[in-house]
Amino acid sequence: MLRACAQGDADEVARLLALQPLSALARSEAGETAAHVAAREGQAAVLEILLGNGTAAGGADPCARTHPDLRTPLLVAVYGGHRAAVAVLLARTEALHAQDASGASALHAAIACGEADIAEMVLAAAVAEGEEAVRTAVASRTWAGAIPLHAAALQGAAEVVTTLVDAAAGVDGALVEEMLAGRTKGGATALMLAVLAGSTHAVDVLLTAGSDKMVAMRAKESGANALHFAAVCGDATIFAALLRRAPGLASSYSRHGLTPVHVAAAHGHHQLVAVLVDELDGDELATVLAQPGLTPEDVARLFGKEQVIRALDEAA
Repeated sequence: MLRACAQGDADEVARLLALQPLSALARSEAGETAAHVAAREGQAAVLEILLGNGTAAGGADPCARTHPDLRTPLLVAVYGGHRAAVAVLLARTEALHAQDASGASALHAAIACGEADIAEMVLAAAVAEGEEAVRTAVASRTWAGAIPLHAAALQGAAEVVTTLVDAAAGVDGALVEEMLAGRTKGGATALMLAVLAGSTHAVDVLLTAGSDKMVAMRAKESGANALHFAAVCGDATIFAALLRRAPGLASSYSRHGLTPVHVAAAHGHHQLVAVLVDELDGDELATVLAQPGLTPEDVARLFGKEQVIRALDEAA
């Protein structure tokens, strides 16, 4: 049975099921059932037969799990990027929200693998199930505390970010705010992760959907906000977008006593100083550049960032 499933021999699978319906439940040493094997190989026609046989008649169980990774056939198909197989398995929604040993659901897995169209298929199945299914899908967390929006932001997958936000908005505006304010166990928000990914489009989507409070949120350990993260990455477009939304962040301190300008100076991002000059008025700019204690120029000199020193002198 397992060999026939792997090879996509639908006729042989049908013949074996007719002889012994319980053969669909047989497992390999890795804990794979016939449905797992067919999903791994992307054999959609075989899955149609296995699932169509019905569990009540002894057919394939869509909730069966491998060991030790605890993956259902749906998760196996998603990780393999097998769209046709995923479509067949999504017709049976018992395992829609099942999580593997890492805590990843099918939605997490699709996003992590860069399979945006499969992520949309999974989310569409949740939408078809109703609001509670959507809420469960977008709020599920891996053991690292990441919801699907975190995964999409870190991938810089702007289209998926948009789809997730729109799906949540269709349920409840409060659900969108909950997602945007959600943190991983490391303390990062989706906006921070999108900034780290350097995805201008994803950042724009999150800034449009989120409140000023969300923009100003700080990482738990470091106290850094999204502008600090942008200062590390050096993306001038993202830095400017954040400044326009929340200019007060330019003079915000991390728990280490650093403003975003200090961080940019330490990393040699002289172009971000130019952004500051363009975005802030004279009084705001003077406040940022004359921080008490170690100034941004002091930091630039400490790290030998000559272009930053010149940019700061020009700004002053």
